[in-house]
Amino acid sequence: MQQLCDVGHHSGIGQDGFYAPYAAIDVRGLAHVPKGISPEVAAIATDAVATAYHAIYRRGEIKQTETVFLFGLGGLGFNALQLLLDIGARVVVSDIRPEILEEAAAIGVPKSDLVPVGEPVQKFVTDKGLTGKIDAVLDFVGTHQTFEDAQQID
Repeated sequence: MQQLCDVGHHSGIGQDGFYAPYAAIDVRGLAHVPKGISPEVAAIATDAVATAYHAIYRRGEIKQTETVFLFGLGGLGFNALQLLLDIGARVVVSDIRPEILEEAAAIGVPKSDLVPVGEPVQKFVTDKGLTGKIDAVLDFVGTHQTFEDAQQID
């Protein structure tokens, strides 16, 4: 991977002052905040949204025509879900919390693309006729189990 920083500088890491009300940073580290967005809400963009954005747009290069299997709807995963839906990709979602799966349905994921809690992922993929049709897998859980499950998706 290309290193864009010549001196290894990371704002807030290895230097003091990043709890200060103001800080001088390189313009490349800025994100435009539209009017009406509070600083508390905008702060999410630098981590939970940016991490998901990087995985989807830069690394995964996900397209509208693709089907993505998404593990985990925590802070990162739910932001990823919203980005994927905005692209128009089909998103198959797995999470261990039924109430979170309902939230995914509420923002547009068809209930048929929600893996029921406790159902083995590979069984769901096979039963839904998705074998060979998953273009990308995003794991925002990071456990041994989700890693193993991701490897089994055909």
